[in-house]
Amino acid sequence: MICALIAIGIGAGLCLPGGAVTRASRQPSPVSLALLYDSTMPPMAADVRSDLRLKLILNVVAQSLASQDTVRVGFVAGNVSWTRTFGGEDRSTLYSEVVSNISVPTADRLRNPALCDGLYEAVDVVAHDQGRRAVVAITDGRSAGNIHSFDELVAHAREAHVSLSAVHAPWPGNGRGWTSPEEYLTYWSHFPVSPHALLTRITSATGGSYLPPQPRESGDLKQRLRRALDALHQ
Repeated sequence: MICALIAIGIGAGLCLPGGAVTRASRQPSPVSLALLYDSTMPPMAADVRSDLRLKLILNVVAQSLASQDTVRVGFVAGNVSWTRTFGGEDRSTLYSEVVSNISVPTADRLRNPALCDGLYEAVDVVAHDQGRRAVVAITDGRSAGNIHSFDELVAHAREAHVSLSAVHAPWPGNGRGWTSPEEYLTYWSHFPVSPHALLTRITSATGGSYLPPQPRESGDLKQRLRRALDALHQ
């Protein structure tokens, strides 16, 4: 009799609207994001206010922010310049405030970026935050003059439980004979470590995702960035 009554009670709970008695909806953890933007990608001589790619990226990031998420934007060139922390309530002003308060000297953009060092610093930016900690880099994958090695970067990210993801943004038509993303990737395929290989190694070693160019896809960069950000909330 007692067992029968327990079974009836459980069955009644399962029939309640939404099954509230038996299960609670699980909210995803807030995401603490460091968005690292490679400022050495063309147009190198342009002010950040006229960089249409940056505007697209920040608008996508703003749309992806949940109420408890935070994001800081870093611009890697000679050094890394960081914005303040933005939250979900700042969606409508993210782009305008970033470009109003960040200045990246043209001289610093006319060089290969120290990408590993920039990613290492990005890990530091979110290492002590709550929730899911992640770095997403928008870069063409070139990296030179680093103080921190690949192994040091990966060890640092793993110790801080920070995933590193990369959205590869090739730079066709830059005066070096590359007129398409395919030509860009073909050019680098002849080198011992191409940007594609470097970004693949970094992201796979830290639990992040690497999204290579899909030149046949409409709105390629926008769609890939959305997929990278969606993955952080899953």
